[in-house]
Amino acid sequence: MKCIYCGFGSTSIVNSRRTRGGTQTWRRHKCGDCEQVFSSYEKPELSTITIMPSRGSERPYKRFILTRSILEAFEGKQDYSTDLDALIDTIEIKLISLGQSEMPSKQVAVVASECIKPVSARAYMRYVANHADSLPDMV
Repeated sequence: MKCIYCGFGSTSIVNSRRTRGGTQTWRRHKCGDCEQVFSSYEKPELSTITIMPSRGSERPYKRFILTRSILEAFEGKQDYSTDLDALIDTIEIKLISLGQSEMPSKQVAVVASECIKPVSARAYMRYVANHADSLPDMV
C-alpha cells in the first residue's frame, strides 16, 4: 500500500484486527520511508456477486439497494436502538458466507428477512409485505 503522507510505494502492517462484527479488517500501516503511521479499513467487495431478479436482467450487488429496502421496512425512521449499518453488515456477512457468485434476488430477500426478524417484529412484517413476491413461503 502507498503511504498516504509521502506516496512511498511500500508500507508494512504493524497491527491488524477484525472490526464491526467481523465485516471489516482494521490495519495499522507504517511507511518504510517517512515512518508515518496510518490506518485503513478493508471489507469484502460484494459487487462481484451477481443478483438475478425474477424479472429483468441480472445486475451486480449494490449495497444502496439493500439499504433502501431496509429503510422502507423501518419506515425510513431510524430506531436509535437499532444500528441499521450493523444490520446491513450482518446481512452482507451471511450473503458472503453463502460463497456464491450468482444469487437469486429471492435468496437475498430471505437472508435479509431472517436478519431483520430478531431485531424488529414490525420491520420484519413490513419487509415481508414489501417483498411478498420474493418470499412466498413466508407470507
